[in-house]
Amino acid sequence: APCHGLSAAAGKLGAFVGMYFFPFLEHAIGFKGTLLLGAGLLFLGFLLTLALTPPYTEHTLARLREETQTDLSQTAEILWAGGGEDDCSSSGSASDSDGSGLE
Repeated sequence: APCHGLSAAAGKLGAFVGMYFFPFLEHAIGFKGTLLLGAGLLFLGFLLTLALTPPYTEHTLARLREETQTDLSQTAEILWAGGGEDDCSSSGSASDSDGSGLE
């Protein structure tokens, strides 16, 4: 949960900085330039999100559910490990035999 708080704080700080500097940017590069700069920053944020967010597959989520019930310290390693469906035990997944991902 500490990262959720950090993320929320960063978002609020970004909103404050954007609102504070908007008039200065608008005066320096114009309204259209300010909006284009904002669009570029949004696109950069999108690319960073794609690059820095681990993939969440059904297998990964099932493995997280099994291996982190009592210890969350392995969460990052499991998420970034990705594939390897052989290393996930299938105990307790008999109800998921239809492949729907629902238990």
